Amino acid sequence: RVLFRSSTVRWVNNGRITHSIAFEDGSWASPKLVPLEAAATVFDKPGEYAVICKEHPWAKSQVIVTP
Repeated sequence: RVLFRSSTVRWVNNGRITHSIAFEDGSWASPKLVPLEAAATVFDKPGEYAVICKEHPWAKSQVIVTP
């Protein structure tokens, strides 16, 4: 049996233009974030999540959730 505790990840737009955060597979997206605005999501199962900025899809990152 694997036990896993969910975690919240929070992104803050520390740039000078509007950005939004989205999972590349389309399963979650934030609204457009103006500078200094934040968005968060809860990761409730282990896995690898590809994350992009919807306005700048070449800006990619990855969240890896382990049990």
